[in-house]
Amino acid sequence: MNTAFAYLTREPALNRRFQITANRLCLHASTTEQALQTLTALTPHWPQSHAVLLSLMRLPPSIKLLSWAWPENTFLEIPQQALTIPATQQLIAHCVQQETPLCLAWYDGVSPYPDAPWRFSLVDWRKCQSPDAAPGVALAWGCRLGLRRKRHCTISPGCAGGSFSKRRSPTRSANRHRHAPRCSI
Repeated sequence: MNTAFAYLTREPALNRRFQITANRLCLHASTTEQALQTLTALTPHWPQSHAVLLSLMRLPPSIKLLSWAWPENTFLEIPQQALTIPATQQLIAHCVQQETPLCLAWYDGVSPYPDAPWRFSLVDWRKCQSPDAAPGVALAWGCRLGLRRKRHCTISPGCAGGSFSKRRSPTRSANRHRHAPRCSI
């Protein structure tokens, strides 16, 4: 009896207005072959309305993934921790040749990353002090709703990414009427 199975989870990436701008699909599989079978089965039902950041979660990225016919709106998410693995480096080189879009995940602002056409970076809000240095468009990850620090981070629980804002928080007096209780007569 084969107990191995694969499943997808979805995390929407939101903009400042809390509108979905992309979907992060997390593929949970035990082997690359199983991941490819799942992706092939899902191809006819692949989301087309937004960009898709495809994460393989704990499965190390492999060059075998390029055998799947990548939809145009799909970005392969490469975790920063896997950048030192030779198979991942080989995969990145082939992705660059085949023009497969890439997304750097778990960017911490310190570790080096290879020169590649990174379109997005999932930036760990708790670890990264300078999201401006992230390759591609920085998507905030890991911050809590209502968290205020030097930079603002706008994100909802269960979401893949939010946006960074460089504006200062509004003063309390400027914001006091915004949340005033409503009265009905």
